[in-house]
Amino acid sequence: MGKRATVHDIAKHAGTSATTVSRVLSNNGYPVTEALRLRVLEAAKALNYTPNLLAKNLKANESRDIGVIVPTITNPFYSYSVLGIEEEANHNDYNLLLCNTLRDPKRETRYLHMLREKQVKGIILSSVGESLSIVNELVRQGIKFVLLDQKLPNNQCSHVGFDVLAGAMMGVSHLIKAGHRKIAFASTPLNRWTRQKVYEGYRQAMENANLELLDEYILISEDEVENEEEGYEVNAGRWMGKKFIQNKIDATAVMMVNDMMAFGFIQELNKHGIRVPEDVSVMGFDDIPFASLFSPALTTISYPSHDTGKLAAKMLFERLSAETDFVLNIRLEPRLVVRNSVKELV
Repeated sequence: MGKRATVHDIAKHAGTSATTVSRVLSNNGYPVTEALRLRVLEAAKALNYTPNLLAKNLKANESRDIGVIVPTITNPFYSYSVLGIEEEANHNDYNLLLCNTLRDPKRETRYLHMLREKQVKGIILSSVGESLSIVNELVRQGIKFVLLDQKLPNNQCSHVGFDVLAGAMMGVSHLIKAGHRKIAFASTPLNRWTRQKVYEGYRQAMENANLELLDEYILISEDEVENEEEGYEVNAGRWMGKKFIQNKIDATAVMMVNDMMAFGFIQELNKHGIRVPEDVSVMGFDDIPFASLFSPALTTISYPSHDTGKLAAKMLFERLSAETDFVLNIRLEPRLVVRNSVKELV
């Protein structure tokens, strides 16, 4: 009960050999009598036989699978990126194996090993690890990689990303033009390339405007543990909102490392009677679809996640179809989206 029928089961049912059954089912032209062929097909139908496509593909080295590894789809940036990847995968007749690392480098390494064992043709990776020797090892074994959003040092992988530094500078500059001089910065741990660049852009924009960089204005969450019931970034934003209030930070504006954190931050301020943007202005980063629906609608830096996913997939399929290997890097430019979460100071 519940056991998948095998060619050996069919052979026993039809009264012939497993080799003959394989020849009939593969329809490879090997001569068998018509009566025997019909007997084998009737036995396969009676046993509700379905072929093991994975084994067939591995045997023929014709896998049509690609792997996609992201930190979490609770952040719409990644879920919309995956939609873009899936769109291109369907267009190229590939299957997509989606892996959520939940921000755990060990889980990420385990997924990479698993995808190698499944003999996927390529992997789109948004890494949570700083340096993964296994990526270089898999590249040497012939697996094609495209890095999404993140970069890894000392590797030869194609990459599609965003001018994060310029985006952060654009966001802070908008706050400065609106009259803000006391601007705080809030982020999850600075252990990923994108967050480091957002922080660097914040510092550069402040220095260019000759504004003081105060240690108490820098809010960095202490850990990075994904909650499967609720997104980590929203909770991190709430935590930073509490710190902002408890430490009596007098900043009039805050540059957030992403939109999800901005939502949690604003919710926490509202809970304590602090209004956005009347009392504190908030600048987001990513422009996920919910940013325009949130109250107040979030002023943010647009990073087109769906298009980024499509580009990453296009790059991977081009590498898979190319006769010679090549490395390609694409950097998207930022765009400021002005809504209602930033107040102009007189």
